[in-house]
This record gives sequence, structure tokens and C-alpha cells, in this order.
Amino acid sequence: TSTALVLLMTIPGLALFYAGMVRKKNVLATMMQSFIITCLVTVVWMIAGYSIAFTNGNAYFGDFSRFMLNGIADKWDQPFIIGAGTDGVERILVVTAHPDDVDFGAAGSVAVGTHAGVEVAYCIATDGDAGGSDRSVSRTEMAVVRREEQREAARVVGVSDVTFLGFPDGRLTPGLDLRQAIAGVIRRFRPDRVVAQSPERNWSRIYASHPDHLAAGEAAICAVYPDARNPFAFPALLEEGLEPHSVPELWVMTTERADRVVDATEFFDLKLAALRSHRSQVGDGEHLGELLRTWMSGTALAAGLPEGRLAEAFHVVDTE
Repeated sequence: TSTALVLLMTIPGLALFYAGMVRKKNVLATMMQSFIITCLVTVVWMIAGYSIAFTNGNAYFGDFSRFMLNGIADKWDQPFIIGAGTDGVERILVVTAHPDDVDFGAAGSVAVGTHAGVEVAYCIATDGDAGGSDRSVSRTEMAVVRREEQREAARVVGVSDVTFLGFPDGRLTPGLDLRQAIAGVIRRFRPDRVVAQSPERNWSRIYASHPDHLAAGEAAICAVYPDARNPFAFPALLEEGLEPHSVPELWVMTTERADRVVDATEFFDLKLAALRSHRSQVGDGEHLGELLRTWMSGTALAAGLPEGRLAEAFHVVDTE
């Protein structure tokens, strides 16, 4: 559209320039030509602004990104930090809405962490009883199945501490009850890092934005700050002997704001095996290998890792 406007304005602009300034020196024509030139400059500026602000690579103007608008595009061009960041980290708590969410989003990174000696625990808000497509299986039975599948998947990547909060699948909201429950797990486990789902809808991957995921992400972030660290939030937790705990950092998965990438290539088989543990959801899981490789290789390449590497991405938030 912008290109068409440029062409439409250029032709009459040149004609007016010739008629007004060369032949007749018509004042009105000259004024019209000045107006059209101004419009052309505006359109060029709009194209440049779009290119810089939204394309992460300046689709129209190459290296024009640092001309006049220098600084606006910086947040899009910042390089990823690559690494699991496990130095000095002893405990990581992963909070998700459903069984299998952690395995899709972060099981590779979890395996990297446990292999490095980090203790990892899971907090699952629901039992996943609304999952699956077999109507002959009761929802109560499905909850039991999915709990066991998640425990099995956790063991594959070195996790033995799995807490199920028992909230209803498909009806999760980031209310005070959920916030208190997650804050209680944080105070008990006392992690150095919490990994959570994003509370923001991901328009490029809508399946990552199940309403339960958004609710679990919002509640987890509220639990990190301020609930878990505030002694006056949820007095019942103090009555249970759960003292306040301040989590130093939050890692958000399945987000378009990612700035940290974990190379999980060596642990891809463990991630795949963990996901295949969720048989009630993925069947035999034969399709998962290609799907995961596509996702993770794209993430790795976007972060500048060599071709063939497989990675998971996060947005890291300093919460101290």
C-alpha cells in the first residue's frame, strides 16, 4: 500500500514541478508540489518506522534502522543470552496449568538443570481431567491417569517432587485461592528461580495461550511478587509454618518476549520421552519428534546457535 502511494504521488509531483517551476512558475502549482513532497517524505518515514519497529531486520531499508530512529528498535535487536544460568542456582520450581505443559515448554531445560545438580520441582495447578478425547473414560479416572503420566514424565528428566493443586481443568482463574496455593508451594520449596507460563496471549502460537495457561501464569507471577515474600499476605500460610520467601528471578516460557535461550540439544531425547509419557494426550507420540525438532531448531537458529542445535526460549525477569 505504501509503495503504491509513493508511485501515485511521484508522477503528479513531477508533473507539477515541471509545470510550476520550469515553465509557468505558477505559485499554486509550486505550493502543491511542496505539499506532495511533504507527503512523500511522510510515507517514506512511515515505511521506515514500520520496518524498524516491527520487522526485526528492516525489511525495506537494510541498515536504515540506526538512522534518526536509533534506540526505538533496540529492544527488538538485542541478542539472546544463551545458557541455562544454573551457576549459584540450587532449586527451581516450575509452575504450570496442566500435566504435560512443562514437558512441551521446558523439559529440555529442566533436564539441563537436573544434570547440572539443580533440584527441580513441579507445581501443577490442575489434574488435567478435561484432557483427552475418550468419552468412555470418566473425568475422575482421567485425573488419576494424568497425574501418574506427569509423575512418570518428571522422573524421565530427573524430577521427583511434583505437587498437584487440584483446581478444575478448563476453569482456572488467577484468583486468590490459586495465588495462595502457589505461594504456599514457593514458601515450602524456597526456589532460587520460578519458571511459569506467560499470562500474555501469544497470537503467533494460540495453543500456547489456553485460558488456563494465562491464568496459571498470572497467578504464579503474583505468587512470586508479592505474595510469597509478603508476611502479611495469606496469614494462613504463616499458621502452617510457611515463612515468607523472596524468589530472585522468574523465567517465563511460551512468550514472544524471549531473551534467554537454553541449548537442550543433548537432552532432546529425554524431552521427547517425557512428552511421550502423556499417552492419554499424545497417543504413541510418533509425530512429536518432528514437531519438537521444528520448534526447537527454529528457536536455536533465531538465537544464533549453529544449525542442528535445539533450544528452548524464556523471558527472564529480575524479581529482587
